[in-house]
Amino acid sequence: MSLSLNAFNTHPILNLPNITTLDFVGSKVVRVEAGGADFVRLRTLSFSMEASHPLLGKVILRMPDSPSPYDNASTLRIAGPDTFTETWVQPMTLITERVGDLEGLNLKTIEPARASATITQYPPPPQGTGPDGAPTGGAFLNAQAPIGFAVGGIGVAAVQLRWQGVNQGQI
Repeated sequence: MSLSLNAFNTHPILNLPNITTLDFVGSKVVRVEAGGADFVRLRTLSFSMEASHPLLGKVILRMPDSPSPYDNASTLRIAGPDTFTETWVQPMTLITERVGDLEGLNLKTIEPARASATITQYPPPPQGTGPDGAPTGGAFLNAQAPIGFAVGGIGVAAVQLRWQGVNQGQI
């Protein structure tokens, strides 16, 4: 199942001037797998989002190159008669084209990004764009915490993304 993704007004926390917000747009492909009596697992098969910034160039969020124990940690649970709770758990790699005149960054999440929502339909309806340019449709998954990224295996956040969440809709 293919889903479009939007994460607007994401605030990167870097020790650099003139970094305001990033607007990520992208997609993910998930496969529904068996779970338990009241839930199914959502295995992410592919995931990539891009933003652009004058100082950083192209900024990419994507799945890590190697498999992760979190690959099928996302779930869709029955929450009530006509509602579900979707929880997205996603390890990520953050890549920047550059940092000013310097070489870009290639960082990995310390802990997977997490977002969730109570929804009435899965997959969510397609996304669109309103007259003011704002996204319409889809379902908004609320961020559960900022996303911390580190260099290599070092567990200290080098970069943090403060995000409200991600809007997703069926493609």
